[in-house]
Amino acid sequence: MASPSTAPADLSGAWSLDAGTGPDGDLDILEDHPITLTIEGSEMSGTAACNSYGARIERPITGGVTIGEVG
Repeated sequence: MASPSTAPADLSGAWSLDAGTGPDGDLDILEDHPITLTIEGSEMSGTAACNSYGARIERPITGGVTIGEVG
């Protein structure tokens, strides 16, 4: 009997960080410098304060997420 395969969840869309915690405690989230993430297919991009970033992502059917070199 074959097991049904499960495709990875679709993460496509625009995301914004509302709160977070780092090694030194809570992160300061500034309204005029949002931290964002947009995922479209195998591409991700976003902003972190005054910096922008982008990378390719892979979602193998076996699970997990692999993020390529971020630039």
